Amino acid sequence: MKSALTSHKCRCMFVLRLRDLFKWTSLAMVKRLVALALLASLVGCRKEETVDGKNADSWQAQLRSDDLSIRREAALALWSIGPSAAKAVPELIACLKDDDNELQANAAGALGSIGSDAKDAVPALIVALQDDDPTVRDGAAQALPRLQVTSPEVVAALAGALKDKDSAVRIRAATALGELGTAAAASAPALHEALRDRDGAVHGAVVDALRKVAPAP
Repeated sequence: MKSALTSHKCRCMFVLRLRDLFKWTSLAMVKRLVALALLASLVGCRKEETVDGKNADSWQAQLRSDDLSIRREAALALWSIGPSAAKAVPELIACLKDDDNELQANAAGALGSIGSDAKDAVPALIVALQDDDPTVRDGAAQALPRLQVTSPEVVAALAGALKDKDSAVRIRAATALGELGTAAAASAPALHEALRDRDGAVHGAVVDALRKVAPAP
């Protein structure tokens, strides 16, 4: 079962990040993507109503398991299921606050996959942007724009992540601000400052974000 779930994660995560890989090739991101690609063959990214014969309700129940590995797999399955897993948002928010980085990252991915119905997760995702683990921070930055919340708090949190010590997270933050478009106009000063980033991949992502956040008249 674990290999099947990993395949779901790889398909979705790889496609979501593939654009960034080809636009802004950074060593850190390439390493992550290669690791994901090696886990399973990629055969498309589509939301599944069931994973391994279990629907969203079944996987949601497993988020309450005492077994960490089961909770990890459940969050991963809900990531693949997407919007149909909206009822699991409270449990996924709890997982996002867990001490286990893999569970946190899987929960962030699931919340982003659910989309606007996971808006209640915004405060927890903002906190996750400060996590010690770069994979968790990256997952939070990836999820936030997909929740379609453009509050000043979200924009400020993503703008702050432009200074993250991990270049892949900085790229993700710039990309997220670009996805928010002109609704993230308040981040323009931070993006202009980030143009000084010595990492060429980050610089490229910032340039692209600025075109979307503050388009030329």
